[in-house]
Amino acid sequence: MSATPFSYRQYAGNGSTVDFNVPFPYLLKSHVKVYLGFNILDGTFDSELADGVGFSWTSSSQIQATTAPASGQILTVIRQTPNTTRLVDWQDGSVLISGDLDTSDLQNLYVVQEQQDRNDAGITQSTTAINTANSASTASTNAVNTANAANATAATKVSKAGDTMTGALAMSANKITGVGTPTDSADAATKGYVDA
Repeated sequence: MSATPFSYRQYAGNGSTVDFNVPFPYLLKSHVKVYLGFNILDGTFDSELADGVGFSWTSSSQIQATTAPASGQILTVIRQTPNTTRLVDWQDGSVLISGDLDTSDLQNLYVVQEQQDRNDAGITQSTTAINTANSASTASTNAVNTANAANATAATKVSKAGDTMTGALAMSANKITGVGTPTDSADAATKGYVDA
C-alpha cells in the first residue's frame, strides 16, 4: 500500500484557503477533477467544481477555488485518466513517435495507479472498520466485566431493604442505633428496653 496516493490529494477546508496543489502528473488538465465531499471508493461526491467556474488553474501544478471550502468540507483534487478509450489510436503504416508512445504508456500507468489508490483506500477503510469493531468488542467485554464485578461486590453487601447474615458481623466498636422494640426472643434490644 502506498504511503502517499498516486493520483489524488484531499484538503480540509477552513473557510479561507483557496489555493490547492496538484502534486501528481497528468496527461491533460481535463483529466484533473475537483470535488467537494468525494468518496474515493465509490466515486460519489457532494459537488463537482467545474474548471473555469468553480476553480481555475494558476499554474500547471496549482488550482484556485472560486469559493474557499468551508470548515468541515473536504476538497479532493484527483486525476481521472480515461480507462475505456485510448488517447493514442495506432494505425497501420503510421510512424511511431516518442510523444505518442509516451502518452500511450502513461495512460496505462496512470489508470493502474488510480486503481491502486482505490484499492489502498479500501484496505484503509477495512482496517479502520476492523479496529473500530475490535475496540467496541473490548469495550463491551470491559462493561460486562465491570458489571460482573459490581454484582459480585453487591452480593457481599447488606441490603438496606432487609437481608440474612451468613456469618458473624463484627462492629469494630461501632454502635448499632435505631433498633426497634423486640418482639422475638432472638431480637436485638436497646439498652433502654433491657434496663426497663
